[in-house]
Amino acid sequence: MVSNNDLQYLSYKKKQMYLADLFKQASEISTELNLNKMCVNLKNLGRKIYADSFKIQIVGTFKNGKSTFINSFLGEDVLPAYALPCTAVINEVKYGKEKKAVLHFKNPLPKKLPVELSARAKAHMRRFLPGPVPPMAIAYDEIEDYVVIPIGKDPREMLLESPYEKVELFWPLELLKNGVEIIDSPGLNEHATRTKVTIDYLSKADAIIFVLSATSLCSLEEMKFIENTLHAQNFNDIFFVVNRFDLIGENEKRNVVEYANSKLSRYTSFGTNGIYFVSAKNALEAKKDNDAEKLCASAMPGFEERLSLFLTNEKGVAKLSQPAFELRRILLNEIMGKAVLSQRKLINTSIDELKGKYRAVTPRLEELKSKKEQSLKKMQLLIEQSRYDFEYVSRSIINEFSSRVNSWVDEYTPQTKIGVVPKKERIKKLTAEITDYVSEKITAEQNVWKKRILLPLLEEKAAEIFSEAESDFEHLFSELDSVHSGLSGDLAVAMQRNSVWKRVAGVAGGLVNVDLSCAVTGGTSALSSDTAKKVGVTVGAQSVLVAFGILNPFAICAFLFGTVAFGMARNETNVIKKVKDKVCDEFVTSINASIDENAKAMAKSVTDKFMEIANSLVSALDAEISQTENQIRTLISEMEKGRISISSKQKDIDNCNVKAKTVVAKTEALIRSFRK
Repeated sequence: MVSNNDLQYLSYKKKQMYLADLFKQASEISTELNLNKMCVNLKNLGRKIYADSFKIQIVGTFKNGKSTFINSFLGEDVLPAYALPCTAVINEVKYGKEKKAVLHFKNPLPKKLPVELSARAKAHMRRFLPGPVPPMAIAYDEIEDYVVIPIGKDPREMLLESPYEKVELFWPLELLKNGVEIIDSPGLNEHATRTKVTIDYLSKADAIIFVLSATSLCSLEEMKFIENTLHAQNFNDIFFVVNRFDLIGENEKRNVVEYANSKLSRYTSFGTNGIYFVSAKNALEAKKDNDAEKLCASAMPGFEERLSLFLTNEKGVAKLSQPAFELRRILLNEIMGKAVLSQRKLINTSIDELKGKYRAVTPRLEELKSKKEQSLKKMQLLIEQSRYDFEYVSRSIINEFSSRVNSWVDEYTPQTKIGVVPKKERIKKLTAEITDYVSEKITAEQNVWKKRILLPLLEEKAAEIFSEAESDFEHLFSELDSVHSGLSGDLAVAMQRNSVWKRVAGVAGGLVNVDLSCAVTGGTSALSSDTAKKVGVTVGAQSVLVAFGILNPFAICAFLFGTVAFGMARNETNVIKKVKDKVCDEFVTSINASIDENAKAMAKSVTDKFMEIANSLVSALDAEISQTENQIRTLISEMEKGRISISSKQKDIDNCNVKAKTVVAKTEALIRSFRK
């Protein structure tokens, strides 16, 4: 029996396929009009829309029932319930006709690999080194051999970077077939490298589900991550799922609900409506046994219904409406308003006159290409200059942290008691406590720095680089429209005015790839602020992590635990001082070891995004110039070879116009359906 939730996803999927087909039809019209570049871009965008899925990322600490929750959501034991923490590997659960698992490798591989790797994986990597390592199929029942952390090994060995990028798990489930993809993140309490993997994926997710346990609700670790990472990086559309609610006594359930609401509601845009109390274990058993009463009691159906409505009615509308509006604009402005009008005029022009017009506009097209290159060089220079500013602010804050670690450690009063006879386990606990405290201070200062320094600098540099460029390219596109007018003699073409960024999105294929430019609808002020905000969202979290990736409290603890004998003194005060000194020394050493390397990495992550935007401008203009040249050259060639019949060609152009009108009407009807 198909559930209401499945029907919601299926309804969305049908609209998605319908829009993808409209892009396909538009690309075919472009081919008939010799708009080859536009044809390729429209076809590619249609394919991306067709293949797009709802990515649901599951986040939570280890042992909170994350795997059981995912399995209960899917209704089958798809994901292994790992008994031990996992490496920094994402599990992506997708639709497949057959059950299978595929292991993907990083490119490039880490310089130093953990010793404890699967023999088969090591042999596979050796076979393809030094080049990219292709994915490898693995048996479902062997997944743990690849992704589980070995027990009892050198902690520093365990913290080495994993060579695995992700594991794809394919399963024949209707929910997955309808375009839902589950992303299972590494546990947040495992260590910082794995936490970074989780954070890197968050910006790709359509929905974030944070799984907590009712028996250990809102732990310090969880609240730190929610406050310092999710909230600080503006991830607000979060569903908090309190699992194992069935283990709470009836008399305590109300208190647990009130406590969870008071702690979590301000961190989700849904308020208390974004917090759910469920029993994933009971839901999974109920789905397996087809027990409707038990499933209802688990409270999972209510959550699943709200999630499906959010994805299909809110996220889904946003996913489809942007490309639908852009498709309509391309059809009306670029195809019907420009290409059709121009070709109607040109087809009635003699070949000699046509050649004369082409000779007349050729120098202007070459001049446009030259001016485009000049503008690109200006942007490249400004971007390169901004790199040093980003390096400077990054290096400055890292140096500041290095100088402040000592005072942070000195001011802290540990809660761990050593006792008269210090024991190794107590010293380890003390070391971890002080390390956590310093890490918290650094995290808090990072967030302040990002808001006060990094984001304003991003906005300033974006305005500096792209405000002048926008003006330059506005003029260049205007000149190109004038060239079209000169060829066709149609003033309407020259009168058309579209935002530079709209043309970038539509002509250069930036609709999906260059989301920054798509968000900007025109105007210098809109450009500078919107671009900066987009850059901040896209790059902000990653930039901070790149800059401060060396500040890994887990790695520092692992190193200090290996030399824990340093604290074996008889006096508690002396022990605490020695531990503090060691923690301080190790933090400062870690910070100072890679200041330049990390500052440069952070600056590169930002300037690479700037270059992506700059290149999108250039690609858009190149595409339109090429399109203009190709149309006229093709027409001249056909005339010279005597293959063209004016009446037949006129009929073809008119047919293209009729087809374009039909696709516009269908697109507008689809857009109206989004508002219902």
